[in-house]
Amino acid sequence: MERKFGVPPEKIPDFRALCGDASDNIPGVPGVGPKTALKLLKEYGSIEGILENLRRVEPEGLRRSLEENAGRLRVWRDLLRLRVDAPIDVSIEDLRRREPDVERLVPLLDRLEFRALASDFAKLMKQRILRVKFKRVETEEDFRRFLERAKGEPMWSVALLARYEKNDKLPIPLALSVALEGEVYYIPLGEGREQTPAEEGGELSLFSAPTGTEGGAEGRERRLFALLCDGREICSHSAKALYQLCEGRGYGRPNVVFDTEIAAYLLNPGRGKYPLDEVLRENLMLTLPPEAGPERLCAEAEAVRLLRPKLEEALKADGLYDLFRETEMPLVRILALMELEGVAIDKGHLRILSQKFAKFLAELEGEIHRLAGEPFNINSPKQLRRILFEKLGLKGKKKVKTGYSTDASVLEALSKEHPIAGKILEYREFQKLKSTYVDALPKLVSRRTGLIHTTFHQTGTATGRLSSSDPNLQNIPARGEFGPEIRRAFVPKRKGWLLLSCDYSQIELRVLAHFSKDYGLVEAFRKGEDIHTRTACEIFGVEPEEVTPDQRRMAKVVNFGIVYGISGPGLASRLGISEEEGRRIIEEYFERHPGVKEYVGRAVEEARAKGYVETLFGRRRYLPDINSPARQLRELAERMAINTPIQGTAADIIKRAMVALMDDAELAELGVRMLIQVHDELLFEVEESKVLEAARRIKGRMEEVANLIVPLVVECKAGPNWADMEGVEV
Repeated sequence: MERKFGVPPEKIPDFRALCGDASDNIPGVPGVGPKTALKLLKEYGSIEGILENLRRVEPEGLRRSLEENAGRLRVWRDLLRLRVDAPIDVSIEDLRRREPDVERLVPLLDRLEFRALASDFAKLMKQRILRVKFKRVETEEDFRRFLERAKGEPMWSVALLARYEKNDKLPIPLALSVALEGEVYYIPLGEGREQTPAEEGGELSLFSAPTGTEGGAEGRERRLFALLCDGREICSHSAKALYQLCEGRGYGRPNVVFDTEIAAYLLNPGRGKYPLDEVLRENLMLTLPPEAGPERLCAEAEAVRLLRPKLEEALKADGLYDLFRETEMPLVRILALMELEGVAIDKGHLRILSQKFAKFLAELEGEIHRLAGEPFNINSPKQLRRILFEKLGLKGKKKVKTGYSTDASVLEALSKEHPIAGKILEYREFQKLKSTYVDALPKLVSRRTGLIHTTFHQTGTATGRLSSSDPNLQNIPARGEFGPEIRRAFVPKRKGWLLLSCDYSQIELRVLAHFSKDYGLVEAFRKGEDIHTRTACEIFGVEPEEVTPDQRRMAKVVNFGIVYGISGPGLASRLGISEEEGRRIIEEYFERHPGVKEYVGRAVEEARAKGYVETLFGRRRYLPDINSPARQLRELAERMAINTPIQGTAADIIKRAMVALMDDAELAELGVRMLIQVHDELLFEVEESKVLEAARRIKGRMEEVANLIVPLVVECKAGPNWADMEGVEV
């Protein structure tokens, strides 16, 4: 210590107090660096010695600086000094380092979402890798023995290895592993089959017989999956692919009763992703073999078999089992089939639209350059900052590492000061629409089907809402100048068919009315009033027939803002009004709707007490920050407490509707195809002559799936594409 700092250990607090210590946020005495501090301590011994001999300290500037900071010096020194007299009720032996209890530690780290740490500690559990002995089904005799053993088993736990062609949803199977009680089998399929010694010698085995024969690879595959689809219980992880394989290739419908991915999602919906390895580690303190291959696939099937009773028990304990069994599990198959079904697009329309967008963007770019007084790269944050904050002299709103931010919130604020900001926002919006949809959609078409097969995500949101990708259907705009143009590209696959849209009307506000039992909201919905028009009348003091489109739009922002727990400043920003006016509107809304105010308070208080909120059907969302001392985190959790029961119940309702419609024999007879789910809307493909009959049936089923104190209302439209639709009166 003396060699490094020049003072003994007991003088380090005095030394650091004098010259400063950034790690402890001690600024030190101005004008005193390490050399000066060392010189003073060598001459006077300590801070007390220095302060007692201030009159002797030279030069005068140093003396004055020490004098002005005398009180602070003592405080800094005390902050830096290690306490050797602190009351400690443990012994040195208690503090001795021990090996971590990984069986308790890893689940805790997983629960707290320290993924990397959990993975690191899991490596200490190599002895807990799930190693399984398995039988490889190689020959016809192997397959016969497997069938004898497996056909009497009422439950199979399976893991499928498959590959996919680009933009396609029909799996090409490579291997299937089947875990039974006490035995696991590995069955290579199709391209996953290795050449056997018999084949090398020119003899034909089960795996080399001509395609399509009962003993060939395709025949074996058909026999295997026919047995899998004979009604026995199937358990798997991420079972969509299994449905797509079996039903897409005509093998039958597997009776998948338990999907461990869906179970893990319901138990902890905030995580977003649920790989089997993490679910296994968190629940059974086991890990899968790290190397890909037959052993890994067999371990996956065995992991599913071992996980089912543990997850099933947890679902029942949390009151989630009915939701799992009646809604989420049937939905796995529905989404699998919707992905397989696909949707057609009009490539010619998109080509023309791409040219329109390019022309519009070029015009916008020219306008932006004119407003800037020079050409520059609009997509370069550095160049944009120079134009906005240096050349045009606009005031920066938010700093980031590289300078002032140019994100959307900043540009929205700047648009009040200069028109260039609004034009840049417009440019970004249309550029994103062009790249994400207009130019991207044709590239997502499957070569096999000529259709787009989106991916629906059942476990991607904490509220229970579905999401989608490739393409993200949730973000395709329905309004604006070009939003409908993109929807116009979605068309029926068959001539003489139409697209039918069935949309829940204001479902989240109806759910709010149910939870809050607010008299005004309940009466409005029971009378069939337009709730946004009614709110506009209340805000602006006008009659319903006097409400302008802009006033109704503002009222809609208010209504949905309340659902999302919006603040006065937040509402002010959305409506372009003062914060005071925003607060006034919210206060007056709560005065007119005391039931809503009571619901908001009750939702937050219940969340604080339980640590989670629930939907009408028991779906939970945990809110770990609801009692956080950090205001921003706590307020975000409070908004979630208000919104999640509403948004989650709306999500549950449309999921229940999808289950009811998929199982409806009348719709099946009409040949109705469910294509897309977006927010509160379902999109179908229907033969033109059967649209009215189908709409009547769909509307009736959708409106009866939940028993609210206000009516559920579904609005139906049909047309030759997703944009040009007319109302269907049923």
